[in-house]
Amino acid sequence: MTKKKKPSEPTFEELLAEAEAAVEALESGELSLEESMEKYELGVRNLKQCSAFITEAQKKVEQLIADKEGQLRLTEFEEEGEE
Repeated sequence: MTKKKKPSEPTFEELLAEAEAAVEALESGELSLEESMEKYELGVRNLKQCSAFITEAQKKVEQLIADKEGQLRLTEFEEEGEE
């Protein structure tokens, strides 16, 4: 059974966009120290969630790679540049 996302849970894209907005706000230099800390914490929290999304997707890819005969088999995920 596929795990469904709750409607209140943000998507990967939403989390990433919020993190990028936080970085832009921090780079503007127009925030107070307190606002800067809040934006920093938001960005870190969102990036951790994005990392969890990527880890979960990587696990799914590892489980669904088919061999030459078309049979699905567990295969380690190869990152770019690895050979």
